[in-house]
Formats: sequence, C-alpha cells, structure tokens
Amino acid sequence: MKRIIVSVLLLIILVVAYVVLIKQKSPIETGRIVPSDNGKEIAIEIGNIGLSDIHLYKILINNEEVPKRTKIRVGVGFQEYDSSKVFDFEKQHTKVQSIVLKPDISPKNLIKKQYQGTASAKDKVYELSILHNKKINRITIKYRYLGVSFERVIRIA
Repeated sequence: MKRIIVSVLLLIILVVAYVVLIKQKSPIETGRIVPSDNGKEIAIEIGNIGLSDIHLYKILINNEEVPKRTKIRVGVGFQEYDSSKVFDFEKQHTKVQSIVLKPDISPKNLIKKQYQGTASAKDKVYELSILHNKKINRITIKYRYLGVSFERVIRIA
C-alpha cells in the first residue's frame, strides 16, 4: 500500500513539473509587426521554436473581441511584406483555428538570415493578418502545445 501512495505522489510531482517546465518558455515567437495606416489591420510574423506542433484555436483582439477577419499563410524567407497581399482578405485563406504551426520556424532567425543575405526559399515564417472594425491595440493568441493550453498576448504600441 505504501508503494502505491509513493508511486501516485511521484506521478503527481512529475506531471506538475512537466506543466511548469513547459509553461516557462512560450514556444510561439513573434517577428515583425506591420500595422496598417488606420490601425484596423495588422500583420504579425509568428513561428514555432518548440519541439512539437502548435495548434492554434483562438485569436482575440483588444478586450477579448473576435476579429472581423483573420488569415494565416506561410511566407518564404526572401519576400518582404507587400501590404497589398498582407491585407487582402478577399483571396483564399486558411481558417486560423485549423492551422498547425510546425516546429523549427523562427521569425527572428529569418530576419537575421535576411540581414546576412543567406535567406533561401527553405526559410519559412507564418504570417498572421487580422482585420477589425476598430483600432487593434492587443492581440491574444490561444493555442495548445504538448497537451498544455497557452495564451500569448501581443501589445501593439
């Protein structure tokens, strides 16, 4: 009986340690943030610097409001932002809630490679574009990583 209690306590300690260790370092990394002139549209480079897939399930803005439109696409490293493409919400786009961010995609490493002139077509970044009817001041990205829910808040200056 004593062994069972010790085993259960050890299992609880391991689970709590697992969650604490995962929560300490957010696997989502942000890169460039490009707002439109009126502030009602914004594009953000995001990536997954973790070891496993990230599953996005909700994007909220300002005071937990659902944005009017969102889109996400995979961009290649050597392209600069073209605002006519970034804020074109009429073209085909992927629903944010159905997107999985693959690991080892870092916007900061991409910017570094672009600066050094070593970026190639293999270098990818996720471009999240958001449209709303009010100015966007804060973006909340809710996602799951290794079975644990996360929330990343990005404040727009």
